[in-house]
Amino acid sequence: VSIYEKSNRLGGHVQTEHITQSDGTIGTIDLGTEYFNSQYTNFLKLLQFLQLELKPYDMKMEFIDYDTDEKTYFAPGITTAFRNFTDVGDKCSVSCCDGINEIIEDSTKIVNLMNMQTLINAYNRKKPTTETTQQYLESFGFNNETFANQFFYPFINASWGIDESNSEGNLPRDGKDFLAIYTMYYMAAQNTYFEINGGLSSYINKIHDLIKDKCNIHLNSEITTITKINDKYLINDEYYDDVIICASMEVINQLVPSNYLQDVSYYTTNIVIHENDNPEFDKDSIIHIKKRGKRASLHVNKKW
Repeated sequence: VSIYEKSNRLGGHVQTEHITQSDGTIGTIDLGTEYFNSQYTNFLKLLQFLQLELKPYDMKMEFIDYDTDEKTYFAPGITTAFRNFTDVGDKCSVSCCDGINEIIEDSTKIVNLMNMQTLINAYNRKKPTTETTQQYLESFGFNNETFANQFFYPFINASWGIDESNSEGNLPRDGKDFLAIYTMYYMAAQNTYFEINGGLSSYINKIHDLIKDKCNIHLNSEITTITKINDKYLINDEYYDDVIICASMEVINQLVPSNYLQDVSYYTTNIVIHENDNPEFDKDSIIHIKKRGKRASLHVNKKW
């Protein structure tokens, strides 16, 4: 087994840094992936096998609508708030919350929506659904336009990086056009989230220690082409039986023949990390969805 890595370290999107804080203590900050929820069952089994210590915490969220100057709080997390029918709209004003509260009055709809039973059934039958988020909402009788347009679709836009200004071709320009199988998986995420003590790079380091004597690890080794010759793959002058690619769709598209991905559409999103000494967000909230007009963004404001 050989591993090729373009950069000078393993981990990719997982990157933990240790910094000296103002009080002299060493702080841990994850620059990429930093937390995960209880839906990642296989990943949790891996961490258990590696004997890594997890730290659970509540994913508190708030939705800020700059068009109406409203804030809606979900604690801990949108799913729990909807299922318990509490903690929704306690600290906000009128229109958005009216739309949410009207939906919550019909408890059956919201529970069925979050259970995603129709999508799960399709998945179990190995028949991928092309149902859009709008069609999925309508199938449960969600005809409340205030709820959909002022909260639900902007929430999806922000969470998945959908922006009508940089969409091209047949890519989704609004959350309502995005595939329901993806949006609802995010919306129905469990409220129990975890960090790894010492940062997520801890599990990369543990795996490295387990495999370093059993495989060839090539750092600073960019792969520019993958050529299939008969039943082998030629990579950097070496032949292999099988290939697993862990990279962005943009990179994969440059490596494999065009017909491999002819039915796959992809687009890039940007993540910006910055320090804010005077945040406008509620200090107890971690996820912040900000909406203005048709544009929406997701901010993670977390104290490391």
